[in-house]
Amino acid sequence: KIYKGDQFIQYGTIHAVEYQRGEKIIRGMRYKEGYYNEKGISLKKAFLKAPLRFNRISSKFSRARKHPILGGVRPHYGVDYAAPPGTPIWAVADGSVTSCGWNSGFGNQVILRHRNGYMTCYGHLSSYGPGIRKGVRVRQKQIIGYVGSTGLSTGPHLDYRLVKNNQFRNPLKETFPTGLPIEKREMEIFRQRRDEMLVWLEGGGNKN
Repeated sequence: KIYKGDQFIQYGTIHAVEYQRGEKIIRGMRYKEGYYNEKGISLKKAFLKAPLRFNRISSKFSRARKHPILGGVRPHYGVDYAAPPGTPIWAVADGSVTSCGWNSGFGNQVILRHRNGYMTCYGHLSSYGPGIRKGVRVRQKQIIGYVGSTGLSTGPHLDYRLVKNNQFRNPLKETFPTGLPIEKREMEIFRQRRDEMLVWLEGGGNKN
């Protein structure tokens, strides 16, 4: 908390935090723009659970689903999220745009490449996010597009697909890697900062 005299002005940046659940203690230290544990692993999940705020899942990942327009049974290698037209769609993880444009039945589609062999695909968009084009880098939760119903679609929704090492995976069941570690060249600086914060926490710093 920041005060001017006895008057509270605003909350400042949290530099360290400690949370205890049962016998387990979790500590987080701020470094640059993120928070990391004592080993320098980011506390931010590498992948979001979902790429948007949605009303419901209208169709799940399936090896055999009757196509609502074309008929016949065929695989549906994605998850369909029903949401109002224009709902913002986020990049689920840091990455780069490998494709941005019209893709037949998927309509307006964005494809992102991520670390560890992952790719994500976002289909039926009404339009693309600001500055989104092939080759640009994106950050997790950056807006890459908006919900629409372009291509072969029965209504506004997002067709979201996950690929790992060229194989489609079920986004609802995938076990994603943990947060990214601090780069090796910065670890010594982080350790110095971490040790200062641990002394502060153990000395009775404000943990609220």
